[in-house]
Amino acid sequence: MLRMCPTVPVISRVASEDLLLPRRRVLVPKGTVLLLVPSLTQRLPQFHPDPLKFDPSRFLDGRRGQEHACSYLPFGVGPRSCVGTQYARLQLKVFLAEILRRFRFLPRSRWEDLEDASVSISLHTTEPIRVSCVPLHPSGT
Repeated sequence: MLRMCPTVPVISRVASEDLLLPRRRVLVPKGTVLLLVPSLTQRLPQFHPDPLKFDPSRFLDGRRGQEHACSYLPFGVGPRSCVGTQYARLQLKVFLAEILRRFRFLPRSRWEDLEDASVSISLHTTEPIRVSCVPLHPSGT
């Protein structure tokens, strides 16, 4: 879900030297503020076929190394990327494993209901994401 709806809406950097973008032969002068919008770049079909489809298999270990290095940036990129990346990933795995052991999740929101988002420090949907949680075990353990 971080690919389709990243937490950070814009990543900014300042060009530390003159850059020549090779494809369009555009010169970016030193000092230019560059903005990267992950919610757009992470939906480019040349990097993610069928980009609006939620497909966790895109990230299976056997497929690593096949994608462009900057096609997925859940924690930023470069020397100013999030320092808590590894901790956040480990914490997320433990949290999800514990929840998925106990519940089955059923979607109640439609994709169309989630298209409106607001941008502040982080990107979030205007309407809440609704799901139903069904306990896998009647006792809840």
